[in-house]
Amino acid sequence: MTAEKNFQQKKPFLKLAEMFVLVVAVFFSIFHIYTSGFGTLASWIQRPLCLLLVMVLAFIRYPVAKKIHRNYFTTILDLALILLAVYACVYVMLEYLPFCYYRVASPTLMDTIVGVALIALTLEVTRRTQGPILPLIALFSLLYVLFIGQLLPEPFTLKAFSLQRVATYLTLTEAEGIFGSLFDLGTVMLVIYMILGAALEVTGAGDFIIDLAKGSVGRIRGGPAQTANLASLLFGMVQGSSNVVAATVGTLTIPVMKSSGYNSRFAAAIVSAAATASQLTPPIMGAVAFIMAQIVGVPYARVALAAFIPAFLYFLTMTFVIDAEARLHNLKGISSDAAPKIREVLRKGWPFIIPLAVLVYLLIIASYSVQASAFYALIVNIAIFFLLRPKQWRQNLKALIEILERGALSSIPIIALLATAGVIVGCLALSGQLVMLYNTLIILSRGSALILLTLAMVICIILGMGLNTSSAYILTALVVGPALVTLNIDPFVANMFILYYAVMGALTPPVCATPVVTAAMTGDNYLKVAIEGCKLAFPVFLLPYAFIFDPALLLIGTPVQILTGFVLATIGTLLIVSSLKGILTKKLSIIERAIALIGGVLLLLHPSFELTIAGLLVFAALFASGILLKFLKRKINN
Repeated sequence: MTAEKNFQQKKPFLKLAEMFVLVVAVFFSIFHIYTSGFGTLASWIQRPLCLLLVMVLAFIRYPVAKKIHRNYFTTILDLALILLAVYACVYVMLEYLPFCYYRVASPTLMDTIVGVALIALTLEVTRRTQGPILPLIALFSLLYVLFIGQLLPEPFTLKAFSLQRVATYLTLTEAEGIFGSLFDLGTVMLVIYMILGAALEVTGAGDFIIDLAKGSVGRIRGGPAQTANLASLLFGMVQGSSNVVAATVGTLTIPVMKSSGYNSRFAAAIVSAAATASQLTPPIMGAVAFIMAQIVGVPYARVALAAFIPAFLYFLTMTFVIDAEARLHNLKGISSDAAPKIREVLRKGWPFIIPLAVLVYLLIIASYSVQASAFYALIVNIAIFFLLRPKQWRQNLKALIEILERGALSSIPIIALLATAGVIVGCLALSGQLVMLYNTLIILSRGSALILLTLAMVICIILGMGLNTSSAYILTALVVGPALVTLNIDPFVANMFILYYAVMGALTPPVCATPVVTAAMTGDNYLKVAIEGCKLAFPVFLLPYAFIFDPALLLIGTPVQILTGFVLATIGTLLIVSSLKGILTKKLSIIERAIALIGGVLLLLHPSFELTIAGLLVFAALFASGILLKFLKRKINN
């Protein structure tokens, strides 16, 4: 009774906190919608204000620790942290210009105190929203430039910097640090895409995509799994979060797959592997694609275009895997009655196509800025939603508020991540150790591009086991990217290579968020689901090497080169899947599977004309042998 009474006493406070979060979240989204459409504010106003709002929301929404329920002590602590965040961020807004003009060489004690407080607040927000690993890396970076560097031997030794210098450099300048270029990317570009994704989801795009996928491929062999695969591709076009895609698609397709005879672990693995590709699927890719565009210095539209063939090859790989599994276990599609008709789906769902068409046109063809393209697509989406429901103004208003709230809350983790990444980048820039790190990698690779690429892959996958995609990409790109460029690998291609493996980190165990989501739906062990997902997506892990051997897969080259590269990579992928599953046009023997694997790798990478011809001959021989065997059996039976 006492606990119940305490809960009842807390209820008004909890409602007040929820209302406060809603108001702040709505303001956050409106602020970023306005600045996306009508121009950003001065950087020393926009960036600290964005971080302040994120901190306020994070300290209320995310508890001190998952196992600690909110109590009076934690509430007072969070309120104190919010007040400190307000003071620190407002201080930066007011004192940035005076500091830059008059105090850069001689910061005051208050400059240092605010800088230390802001760094500590940033690391704490990131710990609550992203886990402890990235903040610990940032903390080590800080300790390295403050103390540890001077204790290490060559080439890692470093003259220690003062706390005053480090704190003010990371918080009161825009060169690098918390409010550097990475944070600018978040507040200017990423938030508006989070809001656009929320708008498409709230207005019903998810149901339209599932019905479209089910109507398109639901009836064919392995239909339920093919539906999950196609739905993940389509959903990935409007939602760059693999976790959201896995949750949405998995909820609607995993039960159907299980009832159709699929093993529960396989069903969860299919959704996990397919949903991982959502971060690679244009036009709305994951946050990591925007980060890459910022780091490489290219328009986001170029990254989105370059990702088109890799994303489609990923989809084809999963299609081949599902079809092979269905053939081996005689798994049928769903009945015609259960599959919706395409014409009916399009008749009801055409409004969702228009915002995406507007986004693609403005971004790719009209060359609008990234944020302006998303702004107009968002306005079109909301306008159509309201016009189709003219009399439901109350429900429309609720939907609009939900869009604004969801967009803001989904932005919290990525903004926190970028702020902490800025701390790491700032420490590396301040110490000048980036050059030493990539020189060390070149020495380890002995000047071999293949060895260095393999090191980059291993580093990215290892980081991806403990960090999210964006963190793994940033750290690998900063250290390995320059080393790859020194070996005459195009910077854009090198960063696409790193980005791809960073994305695959969402699937690789032991820390693999996407399999955790789908395993919870089936009751399977998430590690077993992750391992199964990696097996299914094995050919995809080889794709980045294909970029290096043939940049035409990134739309770099003539139309003939691009088409040739795509066809060869597709056949190569089919052969690799056939080798893993043991079936092409017939079941393959162990020797045939080994030959198929070699031929598939040769075609996927096509390193030379002679080896490509060898791969094509392998494919032709294995494909023809199956067709011939079926013909002879039919002849004998007749």
